[in-house]
Amino acid sequence: MKKRNKIHSRKNISKLLKINLANALQDSRGVSNITRNYIAQANKDSSKENLNIFEMYFEVLGFEQSSTLQIMSSYASSCNVELHLASFENNRTNTHDNQEYGIIAKGCRESLDSFFQILESLFANKLLKGNIAEFVLQKLRQNSLSLCVAESCTGGVLSSMITSVNGSSDVYKGGITTYSIESKQNILGIQDSLLQTYSVYSEECVKAMARGAINLFKADIAIATSGLATKDTSKNNFLNIQEGMVFTCVIVRDKLPFIISHNYLQNITDNKQNSRIAIQHLASIESLRLLLSAI
Repeated sequence: MKKRNKIHSRKNISKLLKINLANALQDSRGVSNITRNYIAQANKDSSKENLNIFEMYFEVLGFEQSSTLQIMSSYASSCNVELHLASFENNRTNTHDNQEYGIIAKGCRESLDSFFQILESLFANKLLKGNIAEFVLQKLRQNSLSLCVAESCTGGVLSSMITSVNGSSDVYKGGITTYSIESKQNILGIQDSLLQTYSVYSEECVKAMARGAINLFKADIAIATSGLATKDTSKNNFLNIQEGMVFTCVIVRDKLPFIISHNYLQNITDNKQNSRIAIQHLASIESLRLLLSAI
């Protein structure tokens, strides 16, 4: 019997990610000469006066970003680049599209170019630079795959992220926000017995939503989200799911589902009064990461 692809939380895989990062750094010894050349060029270029300072969001897919930051700090320092972890609070009003859990590199253009050349030599196609939605769409085009989404608690934020990228219509079939139980049943075909057994806040619900979306839009891949951006004391939450918990499912047609469940309220340290918006953005971004792991 095939096992279902299932990830419950980042804690379950943090040890594996650290091992993967260690292996990648072990492999980096073979490019040490190239790295020294990049650093030397960066130091030369950064000595120029009146250079403009830029910021670039990035992450290394499949690796724990805090560990990546720690290890990459020496390379960054040698290239005169500053690094810090991105977060919703310090990233809300700038141009990084509220992309959390990644890293922001800051420096002059030449220094950033040299630093990212080092990262590309170490991590190749595991390196994500800039807009994650744009990166996802590029991967979909490369694999000739189409995408659709069915959202509940994210309320259209995920679809907005995808359609904010110019040219997304060539791979994005469409999205639907089935916010009410009735819309989930009437549009996506979710059975009342499923909701009565597992609740609307469950893995089973997002699996059914994803399958319903694939059938509705005739797409190759579907993402579905459901959860609690705020507290729910109604009878719909008979399992007493906590505020901040979001269930996400990615289904590639004719393959087993990928599912994660995570309480995103735990990732918000400041300004909890606006946590609803933050949770919607965090869950939407994480769903794009889950899609990347599925293709």
